[in-house]
Amino acid sequence: MTATKTILPLGLKPGHNLAPELVQKLAYIEAYDMSIERDLMPDSENIDPDDYDLLVREFKRFLALPLLLGDESCPIVPSSAVDRIWHQFIIDTRRYTEFCEAVYGKYLHHEPERTNSLTLARNAGDPFARTKEAY
Repeated sequence: MTATKTILPLGLKPGHNLAPELVQKLAYIEAYDMSIERDLMPDSENIDPDDYDLLVREFKRFLALPLLLGDESCPIVPSSAVDRIWHQFIIDTRRYTEFCEAVYGKYLHHEPERTNSLTLARNAGDPFARTKEAY
């Protein structure tokens, strides 16, 4: 008899002991259709269309971090490219709110003043480094 290998959403490596509800939320994030954001992304953002799918995957992985880390006291910080996609998603407030409620049970705020790298680096360490480490 061969053991079945579990494939986790968003490219998570096997070996994580995740609750089924968490895996369902990660799968929801992975399957979420971001084509609206692609279609509305202004040309001024200078995102190469060939790179968009990769950036969306990284954005979705970023959105999974609050679920995986479970620590709201230390903010996570997206790369500037991922942040541009997040901004595009947030401006469709109803859609973004529905997504947040489905995934987190509450609104996931984008708080630039809490994630200013220079301020937080002085006070509590570099949040972008923490985000990269969590990946």
